[in-house]
Amino acid sequence: MQNKNRGAAMVEFALVAPFFFMLISCIIYGAMVMHDINSLNEITRNAARYGSVIASGVTPAEKTAEVQKFIRNKAANGGLFLYELNGDPKVSADENSEVTNEKTIKVVVTAQMKDGLPTFLFLDYFPASLKTISSTITMRRED
Repeated sequence: MQNKNRGAAMVEFALVAPFFFMLISCIIYGAMVMHDINSLNEITRNAARYGSVIASGVTPAEKTAEVQKFIRNKAANGGLFLYELNGDPKVSADENSEVTNEKTIKVVVTAQMKDGLPTFLFLDYFPASLKTISSTITMRRED
């Protein structure tokens, strides 16, 4: 009886292992995408906060440059794994809000999936909607 079942476990492993490792890879990759989405939201929120507390004597152009520099620094220093910033972040400083007529700062950051990532079998079918991620934060100025 033992001789008939010899090697069955090895054949079963050979059939199941590729799907198992693909599932594990998908879970890890999905976690990295979620990390980047959360990191981009956090970077944008911190940049808006930073821009809202900059001294009021600074011109809007200087404020915009400072906030863009802040975003680039945060994204470059381990903030994003799979994505890179897509151009310069858009910063609208010292605009009046339509609702409250108060000074606000609006920060829009967009990130594109990096080229040259290792493409496992499933990455070719990655949804196009997640190849570009974006975050928008509007915050009231604190003068």
